[in-house]
Amino acid sequence: MTGNRILGPRTGGFSPGSLLGMALLFAIALPSLADDIILKDGRIIALTNPHVSGDSVLIEVTVGATTGQLGYGINNIAKIQMPKPPQLQTATDLIGLGKADQAIPLLDPILAFYGPLRNIPGNWWVPAALLKSSALEDLRRENEAEPLLNDLAKLVTDPEDALLGKVRLAAIAAHRGQDKMALAVYDAALDESFDPVILAETWVDKADSLLASKDYENALLAYLHIPVFYPDQRLLMPRALLGSARAFKGMQDFKKARSSLQQLMADYAGSADSEAAKAEMKELEDPKTKNEP
Repeated sequence: MTGNRILGPRTGGFSPGSLLGMALLFAIALPSLADDIILKDGRIIALTNPHVSGDSVLIEVTVGATTGQLGYGINNIAKIQMPKPPQLQTATDLIGLGKADQAIPLLDPILAFYGPLRNIPGNWWVPAALLKSSALEDLRRENEAEPLLNDLAKLVTDPEDALLGKVRLAAIAAHRGQDKMALAVYDAALDESFDPVILAETWVDKADSLLASKDYENALLAYLHIPVFYPDQRLLMPRALLGSARAFKGMQDFKKARSSLQQLMADYAGSADSEAAKAEMKELEDPKTKNEP
């Protein structure tokens, strides 16, 4: 696999140095971000310094001069209302800059806090798990990503989140040579999902498998889904451009291959795929292909 797998719009304005500074600022206790929980009986409970202990969420309660803790069973919680941890955006930006190793320490506290709450609507475990799996895959630590993705595929209640977990597990299997099995998962996901984020990632994963099978024309068509149908998924664009270039190269269309690589290096200079594009461009500058159409 090349490049990162994080999804969503690219956010600019951060240098690597400023992101590291922000990472230090965000090294705060996650519970301080808390707001409310809504119980299944309709009660809304304001959260003060909450933490999870066993099967309960404990909150701080002050009566007069006495401060204690009051617990609410996780099974009795209908929804969590907590602000988005700023670490998620910082981790997203770091991964986009090719600094996946620096993103993981920001995500682990979120996963630890929200892990017991991952089946309750409003939790932030799922986006943190997806980001960490992206970081681990970028670092070629897929064995560590698999447990997270298995939890996504089997334990979370949202069917779209579970489906994305299955797609990413299939992509890992494809990297191990199981492209036929992976393609079946991708096709099922493309039929089942209505989420553009999941559809976009699935098309890129399918394209990668088709490219590995040297089905260059169909791989190209799959990659082109990103700029044509999912242009908002900018973090997938480097992968799509690099894959398109490789598909064009396989089809002996060296001019279009060079054009795709040039666009990638110009528009996504900070991405990991831009480095791979430079190596691909050197091959295309070989006298055997440089003057080819």
